[in-house]
Amino acid sequence: MDNNKELNFALSNKTIKKLLGVGVLCLLGSCISLCAIAFPVSPATKDIASKFPIELQQKYAFFADSQDPTLGYYVAKQAGITTKPGSTSVNLSVTSALSSEPYLPPEQLKINGSFDSTGPQTDITYLLNTAKKIGLTLSPAPISDAETFFIADGFITDASGKIQPYCTFQPVVLPNGVTLQLPSCSAMDQNGVIRPLQSIYALDSSAINKYGNVQQQLAFNAKAFGQLSPLVSEVLASGAGWDNFFSGQLRWQINNGKRIEIATVTVNWIDLYAELVKYMADINYVMTEQDAYLLAIRIIKDTRLANTVKIKLAPGYSWGPWWNPNLPLLENVANELVRVAKSKSLIIVEAKAPGANSAKRFYTLNIDYKKLFETPVQTFALYQRNNTTDIYAYTDLSIQCVIGEIDGEVIWNFTDQRCDYLR
Repeated sequence: MDNNKELNFALSNKTIKKLLGVGVLCLLGSCISLCAIAFPVSPATKDIASKFPIELQQKYAFFADSQDPTLGYYVAKQAGITTKPGSTSVNLSVTSALSSEPYLPPEQLKINGSFDSTGPQTDITYLLNTAKKIGLTLSPAPISDAETFFIADGFITDASGKIQPYCTFQPVVLPNGVTLQLPSCSAMDQNGVIRPLQSIYALDSSAINKYGNVQQQLAFNAKAFGQLSPLVSEVLASGAGWDNFFSGQLRWQINNGKRIEIATVTVNWIDLYAELVKYMADINYVMTEQDAYLLAIRIIKDTRLANTVKIKLAPGYSWGPWWNPNLPLLENVANELVRVAKSKSLIIVEAKAPGANSAKRFYTLNIDYKKLFETPVQTFALYQRNNTTDIYAYTDLSIQCVIGEIDGEVIWNFTDQRCDYLR
């Protein structure tokens, strides 16, 4: 991959001058250590977050520069709906519609909008001014990859610590002629209401510029079950947040140096989905993170599924005998398989035990089989970093401070002073 494209991020004038100076020194043969290109490093290696007030640490992730102690990078931890400059409107619309898609309820809601991962402008101004006072120049963190996950929240767990779903089944004929009984599951939420684990049954989002930085706009088109209409009407009327039924998260892979390709993985999603349905039947269609990882390991090692998940290792890499596998490599491939599966066939569900403060994260099957089968076979590369580990940052995606109505205009909630800081 082109290193210039890989490290395409905004540089301050001070940074450019420093890099130009480094280049001249290297050409003269006067230095060796400075010739490496600068990049963010893990907070465990070098910490700059502690230099900032707690309130900024709560709103941003911070990364030091690998070479210059006066440079740093940041990621906003919270993103909201984009506003339209010079108006009260926001980039969000909710409309009712009838669905012609098979096996799905005829009534649906269409939710279209976009998130801005920059964060509130008031916070950015405060952040940069604070950084200047302590002698730091901050830039948005550069990335080498990113994933978007949408989350269903507000459910409860039982005494065993798991969600207990109620599932019905819908027959779906796959493109290869196999018929699957796809589960459609509901569970009790924190208000004692039984509602679908998957309120959003179809969702597409715009592609993330994986060679840019963490300041991006993410457009989305979602379809929700019609029975969600009363809840959506309620939050639009009150200006309340949508987190209990529609939120998301961006997982940024921070660009922290050259990557080395160690394998390519080719997945037949149709066959994998059939295997996934059978596996999840044994665990009542709700899977923990550990369940997902163990399933990925089982699939990788199962010779019967060799044509379902094909793994080609780069020259110089070897699994070793299966009774003593190269665990770091096996773990990397398994985790990558889980990551891709989340975006293709799984939806994240968050749930709390009654009275608990923190939520647990589970996964259930995505009923959006049409999207799943649009690319029945997919190949992706798996990378390792050169002498370093991957570092990640997360931006939560949340709809709040908007008012309006279904099939009507949605605007910013100027009547609530608590919303002012979000603009």
